[in-house]
Amino acid sequence: MNPEKDKLLEILQQPGSEKRKSVLKDFSTLFPADIAEIINRLNEKRKKIIFSCLSPELASDVLLELDEKSKFLIIEDVDDKKLISIVEEMESDDAADFIADLPKEDAKNVLNSIPAEESIEVKKLLEYPEDSAGGIMQTELVSMRETSTVREAISRVKSISTEVEDIHNVFVVNRNGKLTGILPINRLLLHPSNTPVKRLMNKDPIAVKTTVDQEEVALIFKKYDLISLPVVDIKGKLTGRILVDDIVDVLEEEASEDILTIAGTDEEELLFSHTIFKVAGFRLPWLIYSLAGGLITGSLIWIFKITLKEVISLAVFIPIIMGMGGNVGTQSSAIVVRGLATGRINISNFAKLLLKECGVGLFMGLICGSIAGLIARMWHGDPWLGIVVGFSMFLAIVVAALLGSMIPMIFHHLKIDPAIAAGPIVLAINDIVGLLIFFGLATMLLGFIH
Repeated sequence: MNPEKDKLLEILQQPGSEKRKSVLKDFSTLFPADIAEIINRLNEKRKKIIFSCLSPELASDVLLELDEKSKFLIIEDVDDKKLISIVEEMESDDAADFIADLPKEDAKNVLNSIPAEESIEVKKLLEYPEDSAGGIMQTELVSMRETSTVREAISRVKSISTEVEDIHNVFVVNRNGKLTGILPINRLLLHPSNTPVKRLMNKDPIAVKTTVDQEEVALIFKKYDLISLPVVDIKGKLTGRILVDDIVDVLEEEASEDILTIAGTDEEELLFSHTIFKVAGFRLPWLIYSLAGGLITGSLIWIFKITLKEVISLAVFIPIIMGMGGNVGTQSSAIVVRGLATGRINISNFAKLLLKECGVGLFMGLICGSIAGLIARMWHGDPWLGIVVGFSMFLAIVVAALLGSMIPMIFHHLKIDPAIAAGPIVLAINDIVGLLIFFGLATMLLGFIH
């Protein structure tokens, strides 16, 4: 936090301070995100006091920036009248997201109390999956008929500017409401007022259907460096727009989801779940995967107990082989999961990536295998043991690199979130494969090892 916010926070935290009332005036100089940051750091009582002093317009912006814990604590204390006023100040997409998080009875009351036109728009947005283009779009936009002129378009922008924020483009539609073009605002200002908008518009507009997943929408924004993107229904009719600030939220949400999935948990556990059984319920499946993998590797050690009994020195290198294979597999898996998430990896270029990972695995396997084999040779004075350890590590690393790359792609092809492959599954499979290589090779060369 900057010094100004630190000073405000310090005053607000002072018990019974007379300065607390006057300091609220200074909030007008701060951005909503800064006010939210201060409120997040206050205790429960002061969160509610400070928020209650905000105007509905400012409160609507601040509420969207608060962390989930602060948001729900504050909502519990806000009366219906002010809550409705706050929702009325929100953009349609923000209002829909906010209402979707409210208890059913509160959501119903808010929808029934806000103006009918806004209520209809919000209800329509609530029908779309929250992770789809329809779920993240807003209905506030500027649209014009193809027959309009530049003068009419500018007049339209001026008249609606109080209702629609961040106007970057005018969306051009035909008489049936279908999107036919996009006209950037700056282009309106550079041409004669009697020029038809049809002549100036981009006639091949980039648009998405309401059903498109939000990750795909984010990739489109990134690919074409967009600020806003029109959304159309299955018939091509203009229904809304998505702004780049919504995409920033999507990218953060998707990144967090992937990280939490890899960890075998989810955001609900971290934010809302307070019971031991519920938290355990999220984590237990991943522990079972790990347990199953551990039982299989334990079974392999038991199966090859005769080999271990003959050459007990092999036991020293079991965790090394398993650990190196697991690390390499996780690295390759993370690269593929990230590539799939950003759109840089797809079925057309996956073979090239697989070949590259194979080359990387061969190089790393050669280096690490040589080092491990040399150490085994010098430690136990047995050249054959060095060969078994070195060659096993070489093969384990190469195979781990290939499996770590392939498993996420297989999950992606099966329409299963590939992020889940980056954790216990890749580790378990690589442990099993690494042990099979190590014990298989050791058994084959058992007569030479002493």
